[in-house]
Amino acid sequence: MSSKNLVLLKRSPACFNRITMKGAARNSAAALLAVSVPAFGQYLGLKPAVEPPASPIIKPEVRRRISLDPLTLFRNLLSTSTDDRRSAYRTLRWDQDDAASPPTDVRLYATNLDAGPDLEYVLIVRGQLATAAAYLFDRDKESWWEVGRFYCSWHCFADQAERLIELREIVWYGREDIIVREQAGGTGVAETTLSIYRMYEGRLYRIFRMIEDRYDAPPGGSGTVTQRRQIEFPESDRASGKFLVVHYRKLTESDTSGRNGTLRETHSCIVYRWDAARFMFAEDNSAVSKFCAQSAK
Repeated sequence: MSSKNLVLLKRSPACFNRITMKGAARNSAAALLAVSVPAFGQYLGLKPAVEPPASPIIKPEVRRRISLDPLTLFRNLLSTSTDDRRSAYRTLRWDQDDAASPPTDVRLYATNLDAGPDLEYVLIVRGQLATAAAYLFDRDKESWWEVGRFYCSWHCFADQAERLIELREIVWYGREDIIVREQAGGTGVAETTLSIYRMYEGRLYRIFRMIEDRYDAPPGGSGTVTQRRQIEFPESDRASGKFLVVHYRKLTESDTSGRNGTLRETHSCIVYRWDAARFMFAEDNSAVSKFCAQSAK
């Protein structure tokens, strides 16, 4: 116990107190638990605004019933008992490690992802072989459900694993959305896809998707193409709407095999506005002049 450090980060932008516990015991496993606190309006007796109903046009992520609750999964993954860890791996259908090997990092977030009063859970697990996975859990009157899962397996080192999943208030105050970055690649190509997910009536929906960055370098030195999209979340209120601003930059270098190559750079900017009825961010050309006056550097 003396080797364990307890760090308390005071109120975050999403109105959470986050407690981080890192222990040197058993392969330096780390455990993180985020605990929700009431929003300011609840202290004042104010009735929170109700999010309008939606008819999502995109199918939700596949969900499945699980036999263990998130806290039990969390404890079993950190347990010194091989049987406990195997039980957690079976429930999660984790197949990236030997069933007996302990994870190198385990984190559990309890936060508000939907309109209900109960908290949802996000479990992040890192394995021994440069792999990581994130699981999202929700509970109804009958049982716990896994409503989403995401993997990091291609060159999934420490920095990539940390970027796999991010919680952020994007659409509605007091509710977190989930930003997921998934990487893939091969010979001469590497790509990162950024997706945003949001809960609605117990299901998880992808409300936005883009290629965040891509690098192409065909064999033979015929040239390289580097593409980068930088996403911004401008401040706005419910009356004016919620927006995403995406700045695009493309660098094209020809003939990288010699010194006669040329470098060409192009820029663009796209604005997306939250469409509550369709439950997605849709391109909004009318807002370009407001948010795209200057391209991101």
